Amino acid sequence: MVLNFSYYVKNKTLLKNIKIESNEGSVLLISGDINKNLLLLSGILCGLIPSTDKLDIEHLEYLFQDYYGKLEIHQGILEEYYLIGDQPDRHFLFSMVFEEFMGRTTLKKENEIIEKLNQADLDSSFYFRKINTLSGGEKTKLAIALAMSSDSKCFLFYNCVPWLDNTGRKILYNFIKKLISANKKTIIFEQEYDFLLPLVTSFANFENNTLKYEKQHIKISPKLYTLIKKYKNNQSDFSSDECILNFKNVLFNNYPNNLHKIDQATGLTYPLLNNISFTITKKKHFILTGENGSGKSTIFNLCFRLIKPQIGEITLLNKNINDFSRNELCSYITYISQFPQYQLIHHNLSDYKNLIKDDFLQDKLNSIIPNSDNLSVIQMSLFEMKILLLLSSINSRTKLLMLDEPSWGLDNKQIFSLLNLLFDLMKQYDFTIFAITHSKEFIKNINFNTLEINKGILINET
Repeated sequence: MVLNFSYYVKNKTLLKNIKIESNEGSVLLISGDINKNLLLLSGILCGLIPSTDKLDIEHLEYLFQDYYGKLEIHQGILEEYYLIGDQPDRHFLFSMVFEEFMGRTTLKKENEIIEKLNQADLDSSFYFRKINTLSGGEKTKLAIALAMSSDSKCFLFYNCVPWLDNTGRKILYNFIKKLISANKKTIIFEQEYDFLLPLVTSFANFENNTLKYEKQHIKISPKLYTLIKKYKNNQSDFSSDECILNFKNVLFNNYPNNLHKIDQATGLTYPLLNNISFTITKKKHFILTGENGSGKSTIFNLCFRLIKPQIGEITLLNKNINDFSRNELCSYITYISQFPQYQLIHHNLSDYKNLIKDDFLQDKLNSIIPNSDNLSVIQMSLFEMKILLLLSSINSRTKLLMLDEPSWGLDNKQIFSLLNLLFDLMKQYDFTIFAITHSKEFIKNINFNTLEINKGILINET
């Protein structure tokens, strides 16, 4: 079956002759620059766009105008796809896990729901869990468990892979394999897709507001390997014994609501963090990795003093983190989220250029985002947003740059540009990187030290 459509907003073509080739049991992989129009494409396929509920607030019209456009179908019939997306909180309607199943699926019995949770690597304790207590990866696994309970004929996965640990990716792989066996149609929007390739029947790249079908997927750029090799060769020049961040015997076990996690194998409870100790020294960059719910985000939250440990000490620059004012803490630590749109508070590019006083940062911004100063933030791609947030947040006092899934949503060309920029910024501003990632490719190819955490315990440091 072939579907062909275009989408217009105020006589402007945002999507042009989008051709979706899908048959029963097929898997279409779509990659490309993640931007507003790619999001519109997924929204149209899931029946969310164009919206019929128009918000009549004149001064906010520019925020929502793209969702009220005209959809023109040139060929075929638009089937509605079940969406598993990139923002886990938007999957749910209820506050409790069991309420989601009872309210949205045919599963009503506790044992049936627990069985479905187990299939998504979520133990029986999750049945009575509040959804706002779950990690992003656990929420994504819950979304997959709900999708497993759906009788939809078409499924769309939109950049959900970065949330998933190795077990979660195996669950996703097996779920898509079952969809193929059941003759369901599947579309995958992803940048980290290598492990899914055996299931894919066709490839398309989103470029210039349309889809271009490829004979095979695009492999990693040789330029990226060259850049990484160059960085590794120069790594010895960056070493230092100066302590930047230190965790000493840190235990954290009451977030939220005195919650203890349950080990599915033993049935025993364990704290979110249990006697964690590690040291990050100047220019000795670290990647923090581990299974979903293992405590990675908790460590980041502790660094910003959003939560406090019950036992142990955390120091920044050899000073107890509790002795810093909030402004001091934010001046020494720069945090870049995997969702930069939630950190960018100004309207357009010129607003941020006015904030950046450093000529080096200005030159970098102009070389990577050379568009008009009137370019709105909401019109930028995810890559451009990440670059803008990074360059407007770094300052001369930055000692620790904390990155949450830095390669999430980026293709190989963009990863090359981001790493190239980071290496230049390291040399210029003398800071240390502490990053969270699930990407095996990123961990494998970057010469950073690795901290691996599992069930609240630091199990490996390399």
